[in-house]
Amino acid sequence: MGSPTNTYSVEKNVSLYFDSALSKEDEIQLIQKIGTDPQSHLLFQKEKSARDFLRNNLKRSCCSEDLIRNLRDTYVANNP
Repeated sequence: MGSPTNTYSVEKNVSLYFDSALSKEDEIQLIQKIGTDPQSHLLFQKEKSARDFLRNNLKRSCCSEDLIRNLRDTYVANNP
């Protein structure tokens, strides 16, 4: 089992991967690490499952037309 610092680093990189915030080189290194380390693979799968669950089950409320109109009018008035 890896050290806590190493596990934190993998967790951080997995999160950055799903946020599309990793460089291509770091992305490749992470994928290689996931392919060879079962613990890293498990962390990756848990993050992927959590994000998939939220994407598919989280209902976003829609704003009213009045709010949209008010925001648009305020923006136009402050940015001639």
